[in-house]
Amino acid sequence: MKQQGHTGYKIKGVDKVGEFEIVRRFREFLALRNTLRRRWVGFYVPGIPPKKPIGNKEESTVNERWYLFNRFLQELSLIPHLWNSDEVNTFLRPKLDVERS
Repeated sequence: MKQQGHTGYKIKGVDKVGEFEIVRRFREFLALRNTLRRRWVGFYVPGIPPKKPIGNKEESTVNERWYLFNRFLQELSLIPHLWNSDEVNTFLRPKLDVERS
């Protein structure tokens, strides 16, 4: 999903709260992963695809990255202390709704 010069990746899933559907950019996935790595030092945190500054808008690249971001979240869901963390919860369901504010 391309939005004003950047690519957003639509992610759908289900967790203990229910269904969710979000659109996140690469930098948001990177921020989540880095935050989890800082908080859970020494624990395994799944990887995400590397930043790709050239060719990152090609359909094949977007589809591959979408798949890898989904896989990242699936792997997180198998690690209870990460999946149930405040960071993941905020990533999946941000409390700030700009349109309502």
